[in-house]
Amino acid sequence: MLENYIVKKGAKIGKNVSIGHNSLIYSDVIIQENTRIGPNCIIGHPSKATILNSKKLDPKLQKRLLTSKTVIGKNSIIRSGTIIYSNVKLGNNCNTGHNAVIREHTKIGNNCIIGTNVVLNGFTKIGNFTRINTTCALPQSTIIGKGVFLAPLVAFSDNKNVVMGNGNEAPIIKDYVRLGVGTIVLPNITIGRGSLVGSGSVVTKDIPSMSICYGNPAIIKSKISKNELIKYKMSVEH
Repeated sequence: MLENYIVKKGAKIGKNVSIGHNSLIYSDVIIQENTRIGPNCIIGHPSKATILNSKKLDPKLQKRLLTSKTVIGKNSIIRSGTIIYSNVKLGNNCNTGHNAVIREHTKIGNNCIIGTNVVLNGFTKIGNFTRINTTCALPQSTIIGKGVFLAPLVAFSDNKNVVMGNGNEAPIIKDYVRLGVGTIVLPNITIGRGSLVGSGSVVTKDIPSMSICYGNPAIIKSKISKNELIKYKMSVEH
């Protein structure tokens, strides 16, 4: 049975790529070899600014602009219902869950997992070997390092007082950080390299590197040892 999908003129599809039923591939898209696109996906969806022909952009986001086409790296799996916008770069060996949304000007490294119903709201940078699990919500301007683990239902905020027109001050998550289920991280927070935040925590201030913290508000309880960090890194990268 032939798959019924649309690939617009100008899109570049690599060798051994499969595209599922009812998917739409826009023209400014490159899909590299051995990648599988599931049914009902949209790759290269135009941004709101493009649809409205608007050049208005928060100066805080200016340095996050990606001018390249949307690229889906080699050996990746894009599961059904995923929507990936324009100017997105997804590395090699990446997986999305069902119904993930990756908004414009997002750069994702190699060997990453973007889970089911995850929403990345654009202008986001994510390092290699990072796993973002089911139903996480990350605002514009989020920066996540390599080897980070976000458990299900993690949420970040970028607008402290919820004033329309403000915002784009999302957290910075350094390399090899682990956030437990349902962790909330407030705007302008940095969580240092190798730290572990317990489930249900609300992070209201910066967390130093190699810290173990939990609670509402999250309080530092102890430190991560070098051996513990090495063990985690090996589990993520091998």
